[in-house]
Parts: sequence; structure tokens; C-alpha cells
Amino acid sequence: MVQNKLFASLFVLLLASGFQYGAKALFGWSPDFVLGVLITFSFFLGYIEILFIGALSALLLNWKPYVSPEIFMLIALPLLVFGIKRYFPWRIELSHLLSVFFGIAVFYGISNYGSLFANPALFLKSVFWTLVFVALIFQIFSHFYPPSQKTMR
Repeated sequence: MVQNKLFASLFVLLLASGFQYGAKALFGWSPDFVLGVLITFSFFLGYIEILFIGALSALLLNWKPYVSPEIFMLIALPLLVFGIKRYFPWRIELSHLLSVFFGIAVFYGISNYGSLFANPALFLKSVFWTLVFVALIFQIFSHFYPPSQKTMR
């Protein structure tokens, strides 16, 4: 069961990166599908699996020999959500969407603060499409694999 969940997660990661690159090529901007699914995985996978998939996503998005602050945050934000999700007082679906929203906001707030205010409509459009995508992924995963309750209240 764990291996199936890990393979499904890898498939979703590849799908998300393909959609992200495709949106960038087609529209000139891209939603943050990879960050969104990594945060989604925080609700279904264990710490080691999230770390492994985060490192794999870092290689997919940046194969340079150094770790940029953005790549570090791509790995760290899902691990942070994994650690603090037990303190969320809301239903798991709402906690998931809020985690993705605030994860993207923190990512842009640290990596490219000026873009939040230079073009807020583009930021909100990116967040909207990311939330739609990850809500769908969350529902599909919830159907096959119940969310991790080990650290939930």
C-alpha cells in the first residue's frame, strides 16, 4: 500500500511538473502546481517520503549543482506543513487548501516579494489554478488513501 502511494505520488509529481512547464510555455506564466502537490503530499505521506519527493522535485525543476533559496523552500515548506498540520483546528480539506495558499504566499513573499505587489492579479490567478488542481488531487488521493491521521487531532 505504501509503495502504491509513493508511485502514485511520483506520477502526480511528474504530471504536475508537466502541467507547470506546459502552462509556462502556453501562457507565459505558470501556476505553482509542483509546490501545491508537495504540500498536498504532506497530508498523505510520511516525513521521509516527503523529503525524498521534495528532493526529486528539486532535481526536476533545477538540475544545477547548487541549491537556491527557492529550491530550499520547495523542500522545506511541505516538511513544515507536515510538522504543524496537527495544530490546524479546521477540517482537513480546509486545512489543506489554506496550507497550499499560505505556502505559495510564503514562497513568493520570500523569493520574489516584489511580484506580489507588482502584479497581484497574476499572483491570484496562479493561486486560484493551483488550488483547483491540488483540490482535485486531494480528493483523488483521499478516495484511495485516507489522509494521514497520525499527526492530526
